[in-house]
Amino acid sequence: MPTSAPLLPRPSVATAPLPHSRQGRDSSVAVAGNCRKAATLPIADGWATPRRSTSWITLVVSRIAAQVRCRARHATLTCSQLGRSMTEQRSVLIPDKPALPAVTVGILVFDGVTLLDVIGPHTAFTLAGMHVQLIAETLTPISTDTSIRLTPDVTIDQSPQHLDIICVPGGGVGDAMSSTQLCDFLRARATTARYVTSVCSGALVLAAAGLLDGYRAATHWATRDVLAGLGVEVSTERVCMDRNRITGGGITAGIDFGLTVVAELLGRDIAEFVQLGMEYDPQPPFDTGSPEKAGVDLTNLFTTVTKPVFQPLADAAAHLLTQTRDRL
Repeated sequence: MPTSAPLLPRPSVATAPLPHSRQGRDSSVAVAGNCRKAATLPIADGWATPRRSTSWITLVVSRIAAQVRCRARHATLTCSQLGRSMTEQRSVLIPDKPALPAVTVGILVFDGVTLLDVIGPHTAFTLAGMHVQLIAETLTPISTDTSIRLTPDVTIDQSPQHLDIICVPGGGVGDAMSSTQLCDFLRARATTARYVTSVCSGALVLAAAGLLDGYRAATHWATRDVLAGLGVEVSTERVCMDRNRITGGGITAGIDFGLTVVAELLGRDIAEFVQLGMEYDPQPPFDTGSPEKAGVDLTNLFTTVTKPVFQPLADAAAHLLTQTRDRL
């Protein structure tokens, strides 16, 4: 009968934090160190003292897993710190490059917003070291197209008067298109913003505010006719750039949009860093991501099933056109 491996000798034991919580580590690791009180093991000479039923390698693996779990609980902070660290290290590693400017971004959110329209660009902007705020009419948590809610950072009245980028995501935009308060806010910020942007059907809100008059713009394929009905020249590009208007196509195009904006403001090298950090290397299992690729039958099925979703947007656009004609 094989004998078990001998146990390591048990010297005097003291409780100490895990090595990852030691001083002098970088900021992203220090975040994990915040969990040190809950992640302590009895150690001797730097190694956890094994119990009779646990091998030393299991303890090492457990220690690493504890560190990963701590980091995971602070993923948002780590993401932001990674962006800041990248901008700092860039000036060290590439001294001939000029310092990156501070960039402020305001993403307008509202009930019914499509979560991925927000999260895709938000992640790209944050990893690029930009300062991003979610802006809403009130600070009440925002319902999205999923069960996840968003907490606004500031109200439209509290938001900075100057934003480098103002971005409108899509989703259930019918009420936003008809909101005088939101449209006034967008028009006011657009006068000083470097870029006025949207993702998906967010272009309809920009159009309702008159901010796409004379511009080309992209939107979700299912709302192209609605956008055209508002007098906008519609682009079928995944990301459309027309002077300082940058608009993305539907939902997942928000990631392409975010990377495009980062490259435009901060340079291709920063955008490539962000793309690598996001591991954005799309290889979809199917090739039906556009009406042209999906075919007539699947496209017609989608249009029929989602009519209750998109019809209110067409109705809101028709109402705006009626109001415009009445004023004339």
